[in-house]
Amino acid sequence: MGKILAHDKLIIFFLMFSTGLASLLYEVVLISVVTTVVGATEISLSLVLAAFLCGLAFGALFGGFVAKRLMGTKNGLAYALMGIEAGVALFGFSFLSFLSLFVSSGMGTQVVFLVILAALFIPTVLMGMEIPIAIGALEKKGNAQSAGFVYFSDTLGGVLGSLIAGTVLIPVLGFHGAMYFGALLNVMTLVLATRLIRRWKLFWPAVAAVAAGIVVLAHSTATLQEWKLHFMDSFYGVGSAYYSVYYTTPLFSVQSPYQYIVVLESPFYGRQLLLDGYFQTSERGSLEYHEYLVMPAIAAVSHPERVLLIGGGDGGALYQILKFNISTIEQVDLDEEVVRVSKEYLPGVHRGSLDDPRVKRHIGDGRQFLRNAKDGSYDIIIIDLPDPTKLALAPLYSQEFYREVRRVLKEGGVVVTQFTPPYHYIEGFASEYKTIKSVFPQTYPYVVSGSLQSSFGYIIAGKSGDPRVVRTGDVGGKWYDNESHVSMFDLPPFIDRYLADAPVQVTTDENPIIHTYMQNNYFYRGVADEPYQEAEET
Repeated sequence: MGKILAHDKLIIFFLMFSTGLASLLYEVVLISVVTTVVGATEISLSLVLAAFLCGLAFGALFGGFVAKRLMGTKNGLAYALMGIEAGVALFGFSFLSFLSLFVSSGMGTQVVFLVILAALFIPTVLMGMEIPIAIGALEKKGNAQSAGFVYFSDTLGGVLGSLIAGTVLIPVLGFHGAMYFGALLNVMTLVLATRLIRRWKLFWPAVAAVAAGIVVLAHSTATLQEWKLHFMDSFYGVGSAYYSVYYTTPLFSVQSPYQYIVVLESPFYGRQLLLDGYFQTSERGSLEYHEYLVMPAIAAVSHPERVLLIGGGDGGALYQILKFNISTIEQVDLDEEVVRVSKEYLPGVHRGSLDDPRVKRHIGDGRQFLRNAKDGSYDIIIIDLPDPTKLALAPLYSQEFYREVRRVLKEGGVVVTQFTPPYHYIEGFASEYKTIKSVFPQTYPYVVSGSLQSSFGYIIAGKSGDPRVVRTGDVGGKWYDNESHVSMFDLPPFIDRYLADAPVQVTTDENPIIHTYMQNNYFYRGVADEPYQEAEET
């Protein structure tokens, strides 16, 4: 009797362990689907968790009644366990396909969310029923204190399921593959339940079928990922931004003395560089961005010989500068780690420029470098720095900084800087424009649209000449050419009016207001906030 009890107890352990694993796997998959469809809001996550726990609670209550009714039957409890596992496996194999039908019928996101919540009750109620039934099966075999053992087995499986779902199964197998893996586990527990009634004939063929299913999953990762893409695209439309966001993976990250550096791998943008969480450049967006940063300045100066680049540690601007016959190219960048990371992980951006011997690189503060430079040292100064979202960057955007820039420029020289496009932070853009214009009367903004990341903003200024005039011909690349030089300064009328009339402040060392204008509460303010007035009734 003791041997039979130990045998049945081991079966119940594996049965509940695999059930707990599958249940948490389903929960993580459905939470992932909800967060990508509805968003990772407190309400959405709370409702999913509440539905999961509510289903388990009602399932356990109902399962207690079922266990009590079946306790007097010969194999009723075992058959009940087998039926539950069959039902949950059917859910795992079919639910995402069922959900796709709802989405393709034109259901709104809120309705889809409610469908997911309602459907979540199916596996959770069944799995909740399984616990008291399993306890009853052990008690019937003579184990009077089996509740703790059953709960331990189920919870231990749930711990493993929650760990491997997000770290292994979803990244490797996608949503469908992870659900199918959970369904195969349910089939396996169904097979284990047959051992409770000593049905050996079904056992080994079923084990072989489950093993074959797992092997098929392991060799179908590419297909499963494609299914995942089409499944999520059904919510957003083919070619959705979901693809670029969800399939973007971290490649490398490091904390330098100055900032947190991250390199991402994106199916749309290639490798991307982020500093302190803010996008800087990408392999596929670099060419356009850096051409329009570098080439207009070179075209605006007659035969430039000396160029200084402040920032630009990714090497994209250097690559453009090196295309021209410049006798002296110097670069100053504060963070040597950005240069090192870019050399290793962003070859598609720097294209060898970071190792080019024609470049003289200085590691240090750009403003201090300017203080130590002689008057009239450079024909062109190109500033490729992150936006001043951090207060520490404000001194590189101040009036005093540009006075140093003006002093170091030769007569006829040009300075150009990138700045987030005015459509995003119009107060910040206007403040920087007015700051530069207070030092360089010949200051002009330009915006390049049609980029991978929305649009690019720039401000160019001439020390003693109009930078909109082309003085060096045959300057051009894949995006920029001399013919487009003048037209790129044409901005929408409301931008021109805003830059001329907006009551924004000039940023100085004592009043680094540019930092305030670049905070989140200023995002898109002044662009899309035209007051609405209801029409008067006539």
